[in-house]
Amino acid sequence: MKIAVYAGSIRPGGGLAVLRQVLRALVNNVDFEVVVYLGSTDTLKGIEDLISAYPNLIKRPFLMNRSVMVRYLFSKLGFIVGREFDWVLSFNHYLPTRCNALVYHINLLSFRAAAKDSLADKLRRIDAKLACKHASVNVFESEYLLQEAQTQMEGRVVGPEVLYVGVNPEFLRHVEHSAMDKGRASADVLLVSSVQPHKDNLTCLLALEMLIRERPEVPWRLVVCGGQSVDQWAGLIEEASKLGVGSQVLVKGRLVPAELSQLMSACLCTISASRVESFCMVALESMASGCPAVVTDATSMPESVGDAAVIVPAGSAQRFADAIIGYYDDRSLREEHIRKGRARAESYGVKQFDTGLAKLIRGSVFAGSRV
Repeated sequence: MKIAVYAGSIRPGGGLAVLRQVLRALVNNVDFEVVVYLGSTDTLKGIEDLISAYPNLIKRPFLMNRSVMVRYLFSKLGFIVGREFDWVLSFNHYLPTRCNALVYHINLLSFRAAAKDSLADKLRRIDAKLACKHASVNVFESEYLLQEAQTQMEGRVVGPEVLYVGVNPEFLRHVEHSAMDKGRASADVLLVSSVQPHKDNLTCLLALEMLIRERPEVPWRLVVCGGQSVDQWAGLIEEASKLGVGSQVLVKGRLVPAELSQLMSACLCTISASRVESFCMVALESMASGCPAVVTDATSMPESVGDAAVIVPAGSAQRFADAIIGYYDDRSLREEHIRKGRARAESYGVKQFDTGLAKLIRGSVFAGSRV
C-alpha cells in the first residue's frame, strides 16, 4: 500500500511531534510505502533520522522554503492528477485527490475563530470544513475537537474518528524526583507554552506575583520553556519586570524531550493557563515525568487530564496560586496526583496510536476504493 503524507507547512513543535509519530506508525508496517512531502528544511531536519532508519520512508521536496500561502495553493493541485497513491494523509486541511484521503485534525483553531482573526485563519476554517465534507476519514485528536467540528458542521462530518496522540516514551522513563524524594519541596513552577495570545501566559505571571506576596518565605520561581527561541519571550520578561517578579522568571526556551522530562521531574508542578487546546499533551508529558499539573477548565483540558490534575477556572490567577500552594504544602496530594498522572499518561501509549492508525488505514470501508 502506498501512502502520501503531506507535511508542507508543519513547523518544529507540537505539530512536528505528531508528524513523527504518524510517520513511525505507518513505516512500522513493512507493506506500507510512505512518501512524505516536505516544504521546509526545518521539517526535514526534524525527521531525517526516520528517513535514514526506514527504507520504506521516502522524502519528496514540495516547494521547499516557499511561503506557506504558495505551498497551500499548490497543494490544492499537486495531488489531483494521477493514481499513484492508495491514501493521502494531511493535517488540518483537505487535499483534493483521486485516492482515499485521511485528514488528521490537531488544531482547535481550525474550527474556532482566533483572538486576532487573519485571512490565513479564515482560510484554515474553510479548509477544515472542506475536509469534514470530502475526506474519506476525518480523525480528531480529542473528543472535544470532534464535538466542536460536529457543531460547526451541524453533525455532517464524514468518517469521524478520535485517535489520541501517544505520549513520547522519553517522558515515560523512570527518573529521579530528587527535590521531593529528599524531603525538600521544590518551589520551581514550570510553564511550557508559546507566545500565542490564547496561551494566556499573563495569568501565570499574575499567579507568581500572588505566590510571592502570600508566601514570601518560599523561593518561588517560574521556569518557562517552549517557543522557537529564547528571544521570543522578551515580551513576557518585560511583563514580569513590570509586575516586579522579573528576577523570579527563568526562560529556558526549547528543550528536547529528555531534557524537558528531567526538568519536569525536578519541579513542583507544571501549569497551563491556555484557553484553547485541541488536546493538552504538555500536561500528560508532565504527569508522565512525575510532575503534577494545574490546568484550566477550558476546551479539551479536562478531557486531557481527567482526575489526575488540578483544574481551575480559566483566567483565575488566584486559583492557580492556590493550587500551587496546595501542592507545596500537601505532600500527600502531590504524591497522589503523581501516581494518578503516571497511570493516565501510560494509558496514552504510542502502541495504541500505532495500532489505531494502522487499523484506520487497513480497515476503513474506504480502503482501496479509489473515491
